Amino acid sequence: MANFGNYDIPLFEDDIQTIKEFFRIALNTIVFHRWLGESKFEDTESIFSNITYVKIKNESLQKTIEFNVSQLEKSILKSNRVQVSLKFYQKKIQKFYIMQELTNLWEKWEFLFAIKKNTDVINTQKENKIREYLSYILEKLNDKFDFMPDFDVDSQLPEETFPFEININANISDDDFLSLIKDMSIKSALKEDVI
Repeated sequence: MANFGNYDIPLFEDDIQTIKEFFRIALNTIVFHRWLGESKFEDTESIFSNITYVKIKNESLQKTIEFNVSQLEKSILKSNRVQVSLKFYQKKIQKFYIMQELTNLWEKWEFLFAIKKNTDVINTQKENKIREYLSYILEKLNDKFDFMPDFDVDSQLPEETFPFEININANISDDDFLSLIKDMSIKSALKEDVI
């Protein structure tokens, strides 16, 4: 069992614009809930008119999010599917005989995206799908806090948010992709049975 929060988001399969918008909203939502700095934020209307989300007013953060949305688009257009991981870390300074910086993973989000060929779906259905996925993410964000880093005298509070990284993997074989979908489905089913 991992000693960090590990969340698998079920396969999100749709057209490229819907995938990009969901990913943008998901990143903003997750980072907003992990933001520690001064909070200047704004309600932002999605390209889907009935969805609004909170966006932190931080130019550097928004550039990072938009860069990764762009990378997702490039990757998925090449391979039709991608795996994305969002990882949060805590940096600590360990003071023993020598000063040493430690980086501890404390939360990981895994996404799977695939382009759906036939997308003759009305916007209301896409909005409902995005809402359903966001509800799942919000449920996980508010679920448990026992894995979150504690702050002691030797740790440094991050200035704005915990350090995070986003990895986009488009080099997934058919077998690996199907295996990931199956694993995520099994984990989701097991978690729902426990609740």
